[in-house]
Amino acid sequence: MIDVAALLDAVGQLWSISNFLLIVTGVAVGIVVGVMPGLGAPLGIAIALPFTFYLDASGSFSLLLGIYSGATYGGSISAIVLGIPGTASAAATVVDGHPLFRKGSGNQALVLSLVGSVIGGLVSTVFLTLLAPVLASFALRFGPPEYFALGVFGVSVVGLISGESLLKGLIMGAVGIFLTTIGIDPVNGNVRFTFGSVDLYAGLPLIPLLVGLFALPEMLEKSETIVRREVPKLASRLKLPSFASLWTHKFNFLRSSLIGTVIGIIPAEGGAIGAFVSYGEAKRSSRKPEEFGHGSPEGVVAAETANNATVGGALVPTLTLGVPGSAAAAVLLGALLIQGLDPGPRLFVDAPELVYYIFVSLFVINLVMLFLGWVAIGSAIKLIKVPDQILIPIVLILAFVGSYATVGSLYGVWILLLVGLAGYVLKKFGFPLVPVVLGFVLGGMIERSFRHSLTIADGNLAIFITRPISLTIFLLMILALLAPAVSSWLARRRS
Repeated sequence: MIDVAALLDAVGQLWSISNFLLIVTGVAVGIVVGVMPGLGAPLGIAIALPFTFYLDASGSFSLLLGIYSGATYGGSISAIVLGIPGTASAAATVVDGHPLFRKGSGNQALVLSLVGSVIGGLVSTVFLTLLAPVLASFALRFGPPEYFALGVFGVSVVGLISGESLLKGLIMGAVGIFLTTIGIDPVNGNVRFTFGSVDLYAGLPLIPLLVGLFALPEMLEKSETIVRREVPKLASRLKLPSFASLWTHKFNFLRSSLIGTVIGIIPAEGGAIGAFVSYGEAKRSSRKPEEFGHGSPEGVVAAETANNATVGGALVPTLTLGVPGSAAAAVLLGALLIQGLDPGPRLFVDAPELVYYIFVSLFVINLVMLFLGWVAIGSAIKLIKVPDQILIPIVLILAFVGSYATVGSLYGVWILLLVGLAGYVLKKFGFPLVPVVLGFVLGGMIERSFRHSLTIADGNLAIFITRPISLTIFLLMILALLAPAVSSWLARRRS
């Protein structure tokens, strides 16, 4: 059930000028990050994490959620204008958005993508507000075995879809869990894997690790091929579409919002899958399916509405179970740890005011995005033409300064460099980095839950399969891991 008192308290916090300014800043930064091809929401959030070290919980999530939503939308601008998706979730937008631009209807595509993004975001926020408390109340029944099963499930599912190789994804998730064992054992106080370094007694610092994984490898890859992007001009001045023209897409807006929300709820599915599924359904139900792929406004609406709807959907498992629904949501789990909060159902008990602030702020973020997105469309050409020679040094400076400031010494910078260089090499060999983040965030919970479970059961491992909820979670995990192999086998049989 919805906690009315916490909801009213959240609404009151939005009257804070500082929180509102952080929302505006977050959305603006997010749009810019989304427009720049190759950046995206996870990197934008990771770069902003050091600044949240000095903010309270509501201020931190005002900034980070603004970046998340803004970047998810911003990728559509470069997708339409350049034919290059600024983010992975905007890949489906290219199919019809760029052909519309080439035909001289770029403004129509840009405006429809903005309106669809806002509608998708608002609808998913409503579902987040209604579903999350119900799911969290059920999850509060979990004990240590269920938390252990949930943590392993989250890491394995992210490892499953974050790269081409399931084995590589699982290996990287295991690496993330191992990194949490560095430092002092939380149960018996033993010192583990510190190699005599006093700095490692407290474990690896979260912010330099996250920034190193997302910022440094990406910037090193971009520096390999530095190019100046030439962008054509927009066809005409922007005009707000009439209500009647938007009303013709009403069923497309609604259907795409629902599809994006549902797919966002599935752990780690992400905006790209939601956008393509919605695009396919829009084409199937369209009266003009032959226009799809050649500049169909319906295709733009379907793709952009769905990928922004996955933002609210992805936060449902993130907040209630501690299992992120996307790569960006995995980084947001790190923000909870910075604020001293454990992700998962206990969050609704320990900090209900923050949970409901997230609900309310997301609603406001989407309204702010409507206005800032309009400004961004008019400035799209200037944003996209920023050369990588300027962009890369700015990102790297922010990464190094943030890592130093949050740790207070060069130790944070060294961690950033070591993790970033290792991540760069691993990406070259096809190892995904997102599972490392999730393994590091959930590793502490997995270890504590495992050891507490064995204490309860006097060392009997059967406790994990004799409790109905933990057994169900493990069975779901096995099905998820086997699904690709089964699908491939069925495809071979059909062929």
